[in-house]
Amino acid sequence: MIWKIFLPVADKLKNFYPDVERNLIQSGSKIEIREFIAKNMFFSFVTFIALLLVFIQKIKIGLIVSITVSLIVYGYLMNIPKLKVLKKRRDIESKLIFALDQMRIKIGSGVSLIDTIKGIAKSNFGEISKESANIARKIDGGTPEVDAIEDTARKCSSPIARRVFWEIATSIRSGGDIKNVLDAIISNLVRELQIKMKSYAGVLNTYLLLYMVLSIVLPVLLIITFIVISIISSIQVPILLIYSIPALIIIFQFVIIGLIKTKRPYLWSD
Repeated sequence: MIWKIFLPVADKLKNFYPDVERNLIQSGSKIEIREFIAKNMFFSFVTFIALLLVFIQKIKIGLIVSITVSLIVYGYLMNIPKLKVLKKRRDIESKLIFALDQMRIKIGSGVSLIDTIKGIAKSNFGEISKESANIARKIDGGTPEVDAIEDTARKCSSPIARRVFWEIATSIRSGGDIKNVLDAIISNLVRELQIKMKSYAGVLNTYLLLYMVLSIVLPVLLIITFIVISIISSIQVPILLIYSIPALIIIFQFVIIGLIKTKRPYLWSD
């Protein structure tokens, strides 16, 4: 593979990307960090060469554009594991309470822990079902229950789910009642969700006010200003400037909607 020529450089760079390596593990990727860096360097290099050929007649502009775009491509590719982890984390945390509630009901009715885990694996809980399937597979392969759960906790992308796994594993090691532990965990998660929802409500009010100012008040003020300038002076307002107002409004709306969505608590079933 051609990308392997970048492996020596990737070996020297891998120590600068501990977060990327952790994100690769948590996203479930099998690729090593050195290979990941080497492939990204190769793709960004191909982008650089391709753009340089496009701007071959204007070499100075071509160099600036090629270097800039190739660096952006490299940065984006290096950020992909983080995006995957965030998506996986959101899926886990949006369904965590419901999965734990099902576990509590089954264990409370006398179902064994391994059968409960297998039941969660077969349910429609997204990434939690996948994590449960991994635990069940390790236990069926001879790994003790507590070791399988702790191993999953170490690799889990969600800090909340990681804490839950550790608490369950600690309960098993100490011989405690898992149902009581699940009751306490669910109560704490519900309380955390309520706190986050109150905080989110305050943030939402701020963003709604900002949305109204940028989408309604500011455009009206700009239009009035342009009209006044045109009336009391000989300055002609460029028509392009007027047409740009709707485009800016749309951009503002998308930005604010995106901010509102990112601030939404993870512990929220979609």
